[in-house]
Amino acid sequence: MKKRIFVGFALIVLLAVGGCINLFFPEKGEKVEGECNHKWVWVLTNRVPKESIEICAKCRLTRGNPRLDTVIKMTWIPAGTFIMGSPNGANRTITEPNRLGYETQHSVTLTKGYYMGVYQVTQAQYKAVMNGSNPSYFKGDSRPVESVNWYHAIVFCNRLSMAEGLSPAYYIPHYDSTNPAVWGTIPTGNNDANWDAVQVVAGSTGYRLPTEAQWEYAARGDYPNKAREVNTKPFGIGDGTKVISGMANFNGTYPYDVTRRPPGHYNDSTGIYLARTTDVGSYPANNYGLYDMHGNVYEWCWNWFGYYNTSFKTSTEPEAGENEDPAGSPAGTLRVLRGGSWFSGGDSLRSAFRASGEPHWREYDNGFRLLRP
Repeated sequence: MKKRIFVGFALIVLLAVGGCINLFFPEKGEKVEGECNHKWVWVLTNRVPKESIEICAKCRLTRGNPRLDTVIKMTWIPAGTFIMGSPNGANRTITEPNRLGYETQHSVTLTKGYYMGVYQVTQAQYKAVMNGSNPSYFKGDSRPVESVNWYHAIVFCNRLSMAEGLSPAYYIPHYDSTNPAVWGTIPTGNNDANWDAVQVVAGSTGYRLPTEAQWEYAARGDYPNKAREVNTKPFGIGDGTKVISGMANFNGTYPYDVTRRPPGHYNDSTGIYLARTTDVGSYPANNYGLYDMHGNVYEWCWNWFGYYNTSFKTSTEPEAGENEDPAGSPAGTLRVLRGGSWFSGGDSLRSAFRASGEPHWREYDNGFRLLRP
């Protein structure tokens, strides 16, 4: 299947005088990474567009690689409840056009908030963490990394976590390690049973892929009565009813609009189809401040693909209720991909749309986004 920004006065002065450049290259005599008991704070850069980054209030180092273009910019997504999936006409709902049978609506509660990457992981970020490697077909430092498989994504997560002094999220029992260097060569030809047995380390602080529920909750953005609204809108951008050229990077000759008659997917010969990725953040964000949740590249999620009525009984937190913090099926052959891509028609960009791929697959429109607790 194919798939709060809080700024102290001193930091304001620092940014106003020197921009961001001197945040990343300490002068001689300044403290370096191993010498400071870091106090991390969020600050606003003076670049255009303005972006928030996390730096140490004491030594001025940033989290991540000490270059602006490789800092993972994140925004806080609050805990909450939402109706996951797409309406099918039952329970006084209006059927979402072009919905698929494995988008069954159900209530999900995320008991803990989380930080979500504002952008898809870029090629510059990937190269900085993966020793210069860049498998992408559509080259460009500010474009999303693509042609990466699910295994590449979890290696990236743990490598970045270790570089920042965070506890890695992923552990492979066969190697008894969270260190990707111990795991060996990343599988690319076939699924690997040892790698497929990877586990999330309870209480870890490091980067990870979002669960499918975390992804959809964030993609939908915030809206009235989110915890109970069953007539959900297909998209988290614009007014939620449509995706047309100029709103996202997708095959704009096949837009989607529930206000048309007939509603849903339709042909538009004047629509824009770039047939490639674009720089991250080139299109409007949703109201959580997340860019490209619809289009550009599909995003790998943690979950194995499965029908909701069986896969959403399992959580990474043992004490969780039936639909609290769901992490999907404990085993499978396909990992979830979300969000659609530059190649997709508008129906595949819907918040509820679920694609999947074998974890060793590498395609021109598969990338990923990071999450941190």
